[in-house]
Amino acid sequence: IWDDAPDSFLSPKSSLSPSFHHWCKRWLQSKRLEIYMVCILLANVLWMAMHLQVYGAAIRRDEPLPSYWDFTFLVGDLIFAGIFAAEVCIRCCISGWHFWRTWISYLDLVVGISCVIEIYIMLTATETFDLALLRSLRVVKLVKSVRMFNITRALAPLHLLTKCLEACVGMLFWSFLLLSFVQCVAGIVVGELCYSFMKDSNNDPEAREQVYQYYGTFTRTILSMFEIMFANWGPGCRVLVENVSEWFSVFFLVYRYVMGFAVLNVVSAVFVQQALKTASSDDDLA
Repeated sequence: IWDDAPDSFLSPKSSLSPSFHHWCKRWLQSKRLEIYMVCILLANVLWMAMHLQVYGAAIRRDEPLPSYWDFTFLVGDLIFAGIFAAEVCIRCCISGWHFWRTWISYLDLVVGISCVIEIYIMLTATETFDLALLRSLRVVKLVKSVRMFNITRALAPLHLLTKCLEACVGMLFWSFLLLSFVQCVAGIVVGELCYSFMKDSNNDPEAREQVYQYYGTFTRTILSMFEIMFANWGPGCRVLVENVSEWFSVFFLVYRYVMGFAVLNVVSAVFVQQALKTASSDDDLA
């Protein structure tokens, strides 16, 4: 992580009188610029959120978007894309070969290229152009959010959160594998038990359709099992109890007791213990 530039290098009136190139290089490596760019990134996220809100409301009303909104969003997108593209160009020109020494610079390069392509598309695209590519390029700019981890040492609480998350990566991986495996097994059991009901054409077609929506395929079943464990487990249980068999209530009660209560609480307790251990052993924040 880059060190902060000394105040003597950040002031044009410094008695050391550094060269302009050296001053720019130190400024590009300062935490102050990182904070500025993170603030711009947050503003861009809010701008994209307003995009979705305005365009979504227009779709809901089934009305064309007023022209002033299109112009406003075009100008805003050009400003943000220009800022991000200019930052990458300046970093590359000023830092020289040092620019390629850090992995985060390659992310900046990807964002810069996507911004240049986005600007070209916005200035040359016709009305028949598919905007899916343009929206994908806008999402690429969110990759710059990784730079927030560069300023964690300047913000003690964020630094502590980052270190705790890093310490829990291993447990997160194995917890994910454990929970995914158990849910795959449970989902296969439920899917096999529901297969004969969905296949039987003598059953109510509406009931078969409802069961299929939750447990018709493996992907639907896994999604339903994750929903049962982490979200609202009532609909996924009720659709089988009401349409297939009431014995499914016993299965889901046991499943919720074992997975939703016991296993998840143990996993949460291990995460809390590891986080407290990391926080207590952090010499930088002591």
